Amino acid sequence: WEARRMTPTALPTPLARQSPAEVIDEFRHRKGWSVDTLAAHAGLNIKQIYKIKRCESVTTGTVVTLAETIGCQPGDLIPATSPLKSQR
Repeated sequence: WEARRMTPTALPTPLARQSPAEVIDEFRHRKGWSVDTLAAHAGLNIKQIYKIKRCESVTTGTVVTLAETIGCQPGDLIPATSPLKSQR
């Protein structure tokens, strides 16, 4: 019997993850909304929307509220390197 050599197969490369700003802007453009309009629909201050877009620290509640408004998972709005502030 001849020993077979198994060559490892490459795993499929996952698609590049969108940044929070890209997720937000894609939703806004589909709806034709400005950032002001998005903030109003989410019940958030516009500054919170911009903080999320810039990957700045916000509360988990803010992320969840925006995610529910735009129909994505909260994790889509959280960059891996940005910690959330604990909610008080």
